[in-house]
Amino acid sequence: MAAAGSKRYSAELKRDAVDMVGQLVAQGSTEWAAMGKTADLLGVGSAETVRQFGRIVTRHHAASRSPMRATGQR
Repeated sequence: MAAAGSKRYSAELKRDAVDMVGQLVAQGSTEWAAMGKTADLLGVGSAETVRQFGRIVTRHHAASRSPMRATGQR
């Protein structure tokens, strides 16, 4: 089992996976079907792993756009 916080998958692969899921959903796939197909195509463990990528990318995106971050406030 990988250690907590390990970098098994690169940030680029995670972003690509999230983008791929978005494209598949836009084409009419359900989110779970899109995550499963993305996991298969990229050789990622499972749809759940891809779902977690989406949560991570969304969290980082929200943090970078936070008004408090922009002004340096906490």
